[in-house]
Amino acid sequence: MDIYQKFEEIGLRKKSAAAYLALLRLQKANAHQIAQEAGIERTTIYNILKELTQKQLVTESRTGKRIAYLAESPTRFHHILIKQSEILKNLIPLLNTYEGKISSKPTLKYYEGKEAILRVYKETLKCKEKLFLKFCCRSKCRAFIRQFLHQ
Repeated sequence: MDIYQKFEEIGLRKKSAAAYLALLRLQKANAHQIAQEAGIERTTIYNILKELTQKQLVTESRTGKRIAYLAESPTRFHHILIKQSEILKNLIPLLNTYEGKISSKPTLKYYEGKEAILRVYKETLKCKEKLFLKFCCRSKCRAFIRQFLHQ
Protein backbone atom coordinates (compact mmCIF):
# COMPACT_ATOMS: atom_id res chain seq x y z
CA MET A 1 0.00 0.00 0.00
CA ASP A 2 1.50 3.34 -0.99
CA ILE A 3 1.48 6.55 1.02
CA TYR A 4 -1.31 8.10 -1.07
CA GLN A 5 -3.68 5.26 -0.15
CA LYS A 6 -2.88 5.87 3.51
CA PHE A 7 -3.71 9.55 3.06
CA GLU A 8 -7.00 8.63 1.38
CA GLU A 9 -7.91 6.37 4.30
CA ILE A 10 -7.73 9.37 6.62
CA GLY A 11 -9.68 11.60 4.23
CA LEU A 12 -7.04 13.39 2.18
CA ARG A 13 -7.23 13.20 -1.61
CA LYS A 14 -4.18 12.28 -3.69
CA LYS A 15 -3.48 15.83 -4.95
CA SER A 16 -3.84 17.25 -1.45
CA ALA A 17 -1.46 14.62 -0.13
CA ALA A 18 1.01 15.38 -2.93
CA ALA A 19 0.89 19.09 -2.09
CA TYR A 20 1.38 18.40 1.62
CA LEU A 21 4.33 16.08 0.95
CA ALA A 22 5.87 18.62 -1.43
CA LEU A 23 5.56 21.31 1.21
CA LEU A 24 7.11 19.03 3.82
CA ARG A 25 10.12 18.65 1.52
CA LEU A 26 10.30 22.38 0.72
CA GLN A 27 9.57 23.47 4.32
CA LYS A 28 8.43 26.95 3.22
CA ALA A 29 7.30 27.84 -0.29
CA ASN A 30 4.87 29.83 -2.39
CA ALA A 31 2.01 28.27 -4.34
CA HIS A 32 3.98 28.12 -7.60
CA GLN A 33 6.88 26.25 -5.98
CA ILE A 34 4.52 23.78 -4.27
CA ALA A 35 2.63 23.14 -7.52
CA GLN A 36 5.89 22.54 -9.35
CA GLU A 37 7.25 20.18 -6.69
CA ALA A 38 3.98 18.26 -6.41
CA GLY A 39 3.35 18.08 -10.15
CA ILE A 40 -0.01 19.84 -9.83
CA GLU A 41 -1.33 22.63 -12.04
CA ARG A 42 -0.80 26.05 -10.49
CA THR A 43 -4.48 26.96 -10.86
CA THR A 44 -5.46 23.86 -8.87
CA ILE A 45 -2.94 24.33 -6.08
CA TYR A 46 -4.74 27.35 -4.60
CA ASN A 47 -7.88 25.33 -3.80
CA ILE A 48 -5.76 22.51 -2.41
CA LEU A 49 -3.79 24.89 -0.19
CA LYS A 50 -7.04 26.46 1.00
CA GLU A 51 -8.34 22.99 1.92
CA LEU A 52 -5.09 22.08 3.72
CA THR A 53 -5.17 25.39 5.58
CA GLN A 54 -8.77 24.76 6.69
CA LYS A 55 -7.72 21.30 7.91
CA GLN A 56 -4.87 23.01 9.81
CA LEU A 57 -2.20 20.99 8.00
CA VAL A 58 -0.72 24.06 6.32
CA THR A 59 -0.13 27.56 7.67
CA GLU A 60 -0.05 30.75 5.62
CA SER A 61 2.65 33.34 6.19
CA ARG A 62 2.03 36.76 4.60
CA THR A 63 4.74 39.27 3.83
CA GLY A 64 3.14 42.19 2.05
CA LYS A 65 1.25 40.72 -0.90
CA ARG A 66 3.30 37.54 -0.96
CA ILE A 67 1.98 34.40 0.68
CA ALA A 68 4.29 31.62 1.77
CA TYR A 69 3.03 28.29 3.05
CA LEU A 70 4.45 26.12 5.79
CA ALA A 71 3.56 22.49 6.43
CA GLU A 72 2.47 21.59 9.93
CA SER A 73 4.17 18.66 11.62
CA PRO A 74 2.98 15.20 10.53
CA THR A 75 1.93 14.60 14.16
CA ARG A 76 -0.82 17.15 13.47
CA PHE A 77 -2.75 14.34 11.72
CA HIS A 78 -2.91 12.46 15.00
CA HIS A 79 -4.30 15.50 16.82
CA ILE A 80 -6.89 16.07 14.08
CA LEU A 81 -8.06 12.45 14.21
CA ILE A 82 -8.32 12.55 18.01
CA LYS A 83 -10.39 15.74 17.78
CA GLN A 84 -12.67 14.16 15.13
CA SER A 85 -13.04 11.07 17.31
CA GLU A 86 -14.12 13.22 20.28
CA ILE A 87 -16.63 15.08 18.11
CA LEU A 88 -18.05 11.78 16.86
CA LYS A 89 -18.19 10.40 20.40
CA ASN A 90 -20.32 13.40 21.42
CA LEU A 91 -22.44 13.18 18.26
CA ILE A 92 -23.42 9.50 18.61
CA PRO A 93 -25.77 9.99 21.60
CA LEU A 94 -27.49 12.82 19.74
CA LEU A 95 -27.88 10.66 16.63
CA ASN A 96 -29.26 7.84 18.76
CA THR A 97 -32.07 10.14 19.91
CA TYR A 98 -33.14 10.48 16.27
CA GLU A 99 -32.98 6.78 15.53
CA GLY A 100 -36.40 5.21 15.19
CA LYS A 101 -38.36 8.39 15.95
CA ILE A 102 -40.21 8.42 12.63
CA SER A 103 -41.43 4.85 12.61
CA SER A 104 -42.32 2.47 15.38
CA LYS A 105 -42.07 -0.53 13.08
CA PRO A 106 -39.69 -3.32 14.03
CA THR A 107 -36.28 -3.09 12.45
CA LEU A 108 -34.89 -5.91 10.40
CA LYS A 109 -31.16 -5.98 9.88
CA TYR A 110 -29.19 -8.42 7.80
CA TYR A 111 -25.64 -9.34 8.79
CA GLU A 112 -23.24 -11.56 6.96
CA GLY A 113 -19.89 -13.01 8.01
CA LYS A 114 -18.20 -13.93 11.25
CA GLU A 115 -17.22 -10.35 12.18
CA ALA A 116 -20.80 -9.14 11.75
CA ILE A 117 -22.24 -11.99 13.82
CA LEU A 118 -19.69 -11.33 16.55
CA ARG A 119 -20.52 -7.60 16.50
CA VAL A 120 -24.26 -8.36 16.84
CA TYR A 121 -23.56 -10.74 19.71
CA LYS A 122 -21.46 -8.12 21.53
CA GLU A 123 -24.18 -5.50 20.99
CA THR A 124 -26.81 -7.80 22.52
CA LEU A 125 -24.69 -8.07 25.66
CA LYS A 126 -24.72 -4.26 26.01
CA CYS A 127 -28.38 -3.77 25.03
CA LYS A 128 -30.84 -2.77 27.75
CA GLU A 129 -33.93 -3.11 25.54
CA LYS A 130 -35.80 -6.29 24.82
CA LEU A 131 -34.61 -7.74 21.52
CA PHE A 132 -35.72 -10.59 19.37
CA LEU A 133 -32.85 -12.06 17.45
CA LYS A 134 -33.04 -14.77 14.86
CA PHE A 135 -29.99 -16.30 13.34
CA CYS A 136 -30.08 -18.77 10.54
CA CYS A 137 -27.63 -21.67 10.86
CA ARG A 138 -28.03 -21.73 14.63
CA SER A 139 -25.56 -24.54 15.15
CA LYS A 140 -22.79 -22.68 13.32
CA CYS A 141 -23.52 -19.45 15.19
CA ARG A 142 -23.54 -21.20 18.56
CA ALA A 143 -20.26 -22.94 17.78
CA PHE A 144 -18.73 -19.63 16.68
CA ILE A 145 -19.93 -17.79 19.81
CA ARG A 146 -18.74 -20.63 22.08
CA GLN A 147 -15.35 -20.44 20.38
CA PHE A 148 -15.26 -16.67 21.00
CA LEU A 149 -16.21 -17.06 24.68
CA HIS A 150 -13.40 -19.58 25.24
CA GLN A 151 -10.76 -17.15 23.90
